[in-house]
Order: sequence, then structure tokens, then C-alpha cells
Amino acid sequence: MDTLNLKDQWVVVTGASSGLGREMAIQLATQYQANIIIIARRTQQLETLKEEINKLCHSEVIIFTLDVSDTNAVKTFSEHILTKYDIRALVLNAGLTYFGAHKALDLTTKNQILNVNIHGSLEMLTIFNNHFVSKKSPSGILVISSMGAYHPVPYQALYSGTKAFLFNFAYALGFENENPNYQISIYTPGGIQTEMTSDKKFNKLKSWMMPVNIAAKEAIKTLINRKRVYIPGFFNRIGNYFMHLIPKSWIGSQMAKMYKKSLGTNA
Repeated sequence: MDTLNLKDQWVVVTGASSGLGREMAIQLATQYQANIIIIARRTQQLETLKEEINKLCHSEVIIFTLDVSDTNAVKTFSEHILTKYDIRALVLNAGLTYFGAHKALDLTTKNQILNVNIHGSLEMLTIFNNHFVSKKSPSGILVISSMGAYHPVPYQALYSGTKAFLFNFAYALGFENENPNYQISIYTPGGIQTEMTSDKKFNKLKSWMMPVNIAAKEAIKTLINRKRVYIPGFFNRIGNYFMHLIPKSWIGSQMAKMYKKSLGTNA
């Protein structure tokens, strides 16, 4: 399969108001000359991002304010955008995380995480996938998952569980694909230095987190090079290989100790 050409093509990026999504939108526009449809809940941040991209390059930028946790809104948006624009790729980046004991999560927060990371993402992925399969033209979806999908993370139990679901669903769905010009790609980074990990509870873990600009660069390469699954970072890939040879119980206990230490008295 050839690399995916995004020059002058429309790319949808969810969760684009900050962090990895924001950086990917900038790089897609400035380095790949793609036209960008940026989506998030926070309109002001999207407007600021649009102004920044417009100063850097001539790519078109369109803003849509959308709460991905609202599956009905996701359905309406997805069907509208695919009818109005010739979309070449979807970057499914919107997601919520937390860091702390699961027992401390209230029902509202749990539902928010489930609705964004699973329900809304599943609805958008399904609609775009069906469109790309039927259209038969060169296209791609990039699903942002996590290394937590391979190795469940204590004190981020619900988050890693949602990422495991998204990974397995997208991976399985990719083998139902009947369009030889289309690929579902899954990107599984470790920790990334973003707004989501800016909380002081993450301070003792930040030394091994990847800078967001590098994480975004690797993510876009995963999409355009049509990789089915990609782990960024040499040591992440080596570590993941050896972690499959070690009992999960030992890995879980060690991660629990490390994460609890970072949480300190907050655990």
C-alpha cells in the first residue's frame, strides 16, 4: 500500500484544542500541507489554534465545537462532515485520563471517561470506517491508544481499560476492511508531556515522558506510512517486547509501586 498523500486533502482531528491533538493539527498543516478540520469542546482554544496555523501556512482550517462524549452529536457531525467534505483521514485523538485510586472516582467522572474514550470514539470510528470502506479511495484512520492498552496501569485503571478496548476494537475492525486503499492505524505511545499530564501528581513520572512535538511527529508517520500498530520510542518498543515475557502480576505490582510513589499522600 502506498503512503497516504495528505497535501491539499481534508483531515479531521479530534481533541485538537490542546496537547497531542493540537500539535498534530499544526504539523499536518505546516509540514504536510493538509487542510484541517479541528474538533474539541473548547471553542476559544480552537480559534487560537486556527489563528496560529493561518500565520504559519496557507492550509485551510475549519473549526467545529463538539463534545465527543455526546454520541448523538458525534453521529450528526460525522454524517454532515462526510457529506460536505471529501475527507482523506481521521485522527481519533480525543480522550480523557486521570491519575489516582479508582475508588476516588465519582460516577460523573467515570461516565465522562467512558463516554469520550469509548462511546463517542466508537461512534465516530464506525461511521468514518464505513464511509472509507465504501468509497474505495485512498484514506486512513489514526486511532490514538496507549501502551496502557497492552499492560493495564494501576491508578489509571479505567483509562487503561478504555484504551485496551479501543485498541482491540480498531485492530479487529481493520481486518474487516474491504478497501485495499484504506488502513486503520493504531498509535500506542507511553506517557506524553501534555496538558493531560501537567498535574503535579505526574511530576515524578515526567522524566520518561515523550515531548509532545516528537510524539505528534511519530503519530503522523504512523498514519501516512499505513502502519497497523506502532509504538513510538526505541526503549518503549524494547520494553514492550520484554514485558510480554514477564508475568503480568509482577509488572502490575511494580507499576503500582511506582505510580503510588508519584501520587504520594494523594493515593
